[in-house]
Amino acid sequence: MHLPCPRGGRRRAREACRTRCEAGREAGFESSLDLVATARGKLAERKSRGCTLRVFRFRAVGPPPFMPSSKDSYDFHDQIGHLLRRAYQRHVAIFQEAIPDSDLTAAQFVTLCTVKEKKGCSLNDIVKTTAIDQATIRGVVERLKARSLVEVLPDPSDGRKLVVRASAAGLALIDRTVPFARQVTERTYGALNVGERVALQFLLNKMMEGDDA
Repeated sequence: MHLPCPRGGRRRAREACRTRCEAGREAGFESSLDLVATARGKLAERKSRGCTLRVFRFRAVGPPPFMPSSKDSYDFHDQIGHLLRRAYQRHVAIFQEAIPDSDLTAAQFVTLCTVKEKKGCSLNDIVKTTAIDQATIRGVVERLKARSLVEVLPDPSDGRKLVVRASAAGLALIDRTVPFARQVTERTYGALNVGERVALQFLLNKMMEGDDA
């Protein structure tokens, strides 16, 4: 489709399009679809100022590289579950190396923090907050209790239930560990810049929203 263009306008339009394409490549556009959106935006802007341009058509050359077609073979290395598992194993290794208390695991630390935050809670509450399964959390609490870091008491409102509370020793351990835990977080992020860290947290939280609904 062609629109009326003032004298010399076609040449300028071609030069403008070439400039946009070069700028798109420098900016790291992943597909020609990004260039389509950019070109359309520029066209609308110029039309609003009373100038008409020749309309250039762009053709997508294929799906973005992160969207494999159905014909591609299954590669477990690229699957989200495998990547998350590797990332978590890396985090746990960093935790065990950085935390001075060699007997404190990542699961025990997050359980202690949960109990402190809730000022006493049931095992079910800990499971919901930490995403640690019921069978595992019992062992975690037992080991914390054996070190006198938590107290397990009958629930005052229901004698059939138990309440887990952080002891004075447990609260003191949290305070000593938090500075090192911050270092663990920093090392886990690794080379990610500030924007990438925010994006990663946002996307992981968004993945979890479906389970909470």
